[in-house]
Amino acid sequence: MANLPASAVSAQTYRPDRDRDQVEQLWLRVFGRAKGGQTPAWLFRPAPMIEAPRVVIREFDQVIAHAGAMPVRLMAGEQPLLAGWSVGAMTDPHFRGQGLFVRAGQALYQQMTEQGFDLVGGFSNAQSASLHTGPLQRTPVRPFPWCARPLLPRRAGLRPLAATWPRQVGVEISTVAPGDPRLDAIWRNRPRGPGIATVRDAAWSGWRYQDRPDADYRLALASVGGVPAAWIAVRALTVARVPALFVLDLQCTAQGAQAAAQLLRSAEQLASAAGCVLSSALLPGWGPLRRILRWKGYLPVPERLHPQKILLSVRALGPRVPQVDLADPRSWWLAWSDTDVV
Repeated sequence: MANLPASAVSAQTYRPDRDRDQVEQLWLRVFGRAKGGQTPAWLFRPAPMIEAPRVVIREFDQVIAHAGAMPVRLMAGEQPLLAGWSVGAMTDPHFRGQGLFVRAGQALYQQMTEQGFDLVGGFSNAQSASLHTGPLQRTPVRPFPWCARPLLPRRAGLRPLAATWPRQVGVEISTVAPGDPRLDAIWRNRPRGPGIATVRDAAWSGWRYQDRPDADYRLALASVGGVPAAWIAVRALTVARVPALFVLDLQCTAQGAQAAAQLLRSAEQLASAAGCVLSSALLPGWGPLRRILRWKGYLPVPERLHPQKILLSVRALGPRVPQVDLADPRSWWLAWSDTDVV
């Protein structure tokens, strides 16, 4: 471990022309080659609303730590909020143990506050959770609302999901591209709730699903009488040697709960044909989609059985965050698409 004189270190706003190559090299030293398309370029791709806030810490001319956040629009009831999910935090292995992770996080939160962000949060792993909820003062949201139900696979081993979605009675199901304007109609007519949820409109879907390499996201739209009623995004992935379907998003209109249930059934049939043995989702804190998942047999997975520890933690940065219990999972409408891990 290198001994770091304080006078040699400075926290600075990330500049692509100066820092991009060094941050990518730092990523390789810390994480190795990116898997599944999760690269710095994808994590910090241009967002629909604001440039991703990022900071670096340099020792003279060398980047030795980095922190950043993916901007996301939230709705707290009818109150719009600007938030950032922290991602890409890393410290050069030669300089660990000297508080750079926390220092970079503090500098990032200060930058976000100055830029008008209302809230910062993120999905921590086992290594970083105590730093986020300790010195960086984020509030943990527990239990993490991971739920799952078993499927009956029709073949052994995971295969790619088929291109054609299974039909359902009374609803037309078709493949839809990220950014399709019909998703805006579903968002505008969504069921309202009292808690906090990501704005999942057409622009957001294009940003979330369009450009990640090798992810093989599949999106489908359910219409009733030609009117868009629900949409879903899924991905098949093997986790801890278990072939699983991940329901990244399931959205519906206030009148579209039945269409959403049929869309979920179609996705499960698609996954069974591909060899998935279970389907996984995050349980929303309220609303008809929570009831659909529970009715369909999605049960909470105890944290001790999670194949990978994930802890959501959040911190208010400004006065506009409403007086809701940020630590209560029922205050949050979450989905796998809010994370960067799937």
